[in-house]
Amino acid sequence: MLPSIERASVSGVPVLRAASPSGTNSAALTFRVGRFDEALPASGITHLVEHLALAATPPQRYQFNAEVSGLFTTFAMQSEDNLDVPRFVAAVCLGLTAAHQGRLEQEKRVLRTAALHRGGASLVATCLRERYGATGPGLLGYEEFGLHRLGWAEIEAWRSAWFTAANAVLCIVGELPAGLEVDLPAGQPRAAPSLSPLALDLPGSIVADAGGVGMSMTLPSMPSGPVTLDILERRLIRILRYDRGLTYRVGCIGQPLTVGLDHAWVAADALPDQIPMVAETMLATLEAIRDTGPADEELQDYAHRFRDSLQSADRGAALAVTGGAQRVLTHQPDQNSEQLLAQVAGVEPADVRQMASDLLSTAILAIPRPIPAIAARMKQLPKWSAATITGTEFRARSGARLTVGEAGVMLLVQPGDRVTVAAGEAAGLLRWNDGKRALIGRDGFVVGFDPAHWTDADLIRRSLESVIDPSAVIDIDEPGPATIGHLTGPVALAAQPARSARDALSPSPDAIAVPVRVSRTLSRRSRIIRSLWVLVAAGGLLAIANKDWGGLVFVVLGLSGVALQQVLAIRRLRPPR
Repeated sequence: MLPSIERASVSGVPVLRAASPSGTNSAALTFRVGRFDEALPASGITHLVEHLALAATPPQRYQFNAEVSGLFTTFAMQSEDNLDVPRFVAAVCLGLTAAHQGRLEQEKRVLRTAALHRGGASLVATCLRERYGATGPGLLGYEEFGLHRLGWAEIEAWRSAWFTAANAVLCIVGELPAGLEVDLPAGQPRAAPSLSPLALDLPGSIVADAGGVGMSMTLPSMPSGPVTLDILERRLIRILRYDRGLTYRVGCIGQPLTVGLDHAWVAADALPDQIPMVAETMLATLEAIRDTGPADEELQDYAHRFRDSLQSADRGAALAVTGGAQRVLTHQPDQNSEQLLAQVAGVEPADVRQMASDLLSTAILAIPRPIPAIAARMKQLPKWSAATITGTEFRARSGARLTVGEAGVMLLVQPGDRVTVAAGEAAGLLRWNDGKRALIGRDGFVVGFDPAHWTDADLIRRSLESVIDPSAVIDIDEPGPATIGHLTGPVALAAQPARSARDALSPSPDAIAVPVRVSRTLSRRSRIIRSLWVLVAAGGLLAIANKDWGGLVFVVLGLSGVALQQVLAIRRLRPPR
């Protein structure tokens, strides 16, 4: 049966509710704010607000967590007890309105510490940085620099502007509990962000250090989009994994960028010598969908699986209310489950062909090294800035030249290899306590400065700081990194690989949205113990099959052990936050 959504309002906040077929109660308080709304100097501020809101909440008997994505911030819980829902909502609202000055530096330190345990920017974040620079979705390609400088006044102003009743929706799967209140300031509804994509000649490719091939694309938010991506993913799995044995994993995901525009990411891992074949197959498969369209069976299969997902007990209800909440928060027309199914069923082969064409025209292909066959298909995106600057010139010991003028700043490594940040186009200036600097343009290019390479170091530092608004300065109270791409000096900059002028400030792969999900994988030790309990239960089932009813004891004992391991894992979710 398709889920049915009931609508209500509590304390001025819209409530979307669906019945829970399993009897489990879940709730999600979602706000229309995320990483795409931030600016580089304050990047991470939404994540910090989310952490502060739950930092003082002790472990509970129910599961709960929070997540910051590009457009939304969600606080979610799940419990067998319906009365845990109002308790959780009240705790979140208190956490979003209480004064946390005393915990601010502690939580900033916790988040910076967590970032140390992650690797460099994910490949999808790198592609988004190529597409949007240091703004909007491109911020996923940078560290959360705001964690070095944000003060309580900025946190409080951000909460007051975004975490309000007018900018929130409460989703509930289960019964509407008694005593439910959403105690938030009134506020104003907030629109989805306007994006500023860079003027790129697409399709194009970049060389990025990764163990496989990835392709970033944008697409209009239409029913044919998910259908096309699903067909592409399934064809790639069949060809790359099963027919040719070139890859172990193929993934295809989509996410909203703003109203009417989504981002699609397709990736496949591969051995180094198989990279050219995988990249060529990825492009050829999408081109085949563009040229010949889908088979009728592919469309029918997707529609069947989509219906199954909506009818799958609590998952279908959760999908329905979550999608409804996002449409409310982005001021889009409401759609019920029947309408969604009708839209999917109405997708025609011509719609899929057109969508595949749109995807190809916006593609950024990320490969670990240049591939001649790919170079024949598409140009590599520019490694260096096109604009030139005139003004006061400084010369480094290596021969590199730095020019500072009214029009901006330009670092010339060698003829033709230059990085330019135009006046008024600086997104931020990093200042380390050992004198190193990094001026980041809105287009993602970076002018790096290490005083060890220059004779007029103090004058250069003052010149760099003169071209940027003081509010965009990011002071980092530690020495600058010894080797972060070209930030170590112009010699290192000249030696960087493709698009080096943008790759120097890579963050952790998910330094933005740090959801710690309830489904976190058990530790190795816990998995071993759980396996032993499973064996106990299996032995009991075998005994029962042989009509030894004493095996029932072992079944109960084994299942109880498995449940205990899961409970212990859930309780461990909160401390690492």
